[in-house]
Amino acid sequence: MKKLISLLFITILFLTGCNQQETEYENYVPLLQLRDKYIKSGTIPVGSLKWALSTGSKINSSPAIYGNTVIFVNSNGTINALNGLTGAKIWTTPKQLPTKIDEASVEIHNNAIYISGENGVLYSLSLSTGSILWQYPTGSKILSTPIFTKHYVIIPSGDGYLYFISLKSGSLENRVAYNIPLQSSPSMYKGIIYIGGYDGKLYAYDAMNKTIV
Repeated sequence: MKKLISLLFITILFLTGCNQQETEYENYVPLLQLRDKYIKSGTIPVGSLKWALSTGSKINSSPAIYGNTVIFVNSNGTINALNGLTGAKIWTTPKQLPTKIDEASVEIHNNAIYISGENGVLYSLSLSTGSILWQYPTGSKILSTPIFTKHYVIIPSGDGYLYFISLKSGSLENRVAYNIPLQSSPSMYKGIIYIGGYDGKLYAYDAMNKTIV
């Protein structure tokens, strides 16, 4: 009987470990896949202009929305937070980030903002204040937007690596070598990361087993 109980306990621990590994990489749902819930294909939105804000410089990337807060970046390196209903400014980063950051769209995940730049650095900022939480330097410029798991932010770089960076500390967990520049934004489905390279190939990477499939 004791052996049976021990075997059952070990089996439960094993299955629990497997479930934790699976949920790390299987729950990601890109916001872009949810757009059809708001604007149906073929329809033209009808409405009136609520407000417009002059920023003084170009805006080349897409904004991110969290509740009533809209986050966007200027070509001058400034990150801004607005009230999406009124256009009132909530905060602006106190100083410009030392790089061009308007090529990649800003992303929001777990009350933090993520933006990358041509200096190859991924920045994590506080959603409430805009202050820098951490920054991680890769080996080349970053023009794509990241994806997220429960514990990691995943971002490709022009140095030919796909980076897995801790959401909490900004430390490197793993990096995968592709040996060609990676500038397209990755997508993930059921633990498989899909990303295109400068060599004209589309790669599928198994994030749980750490292999290119």
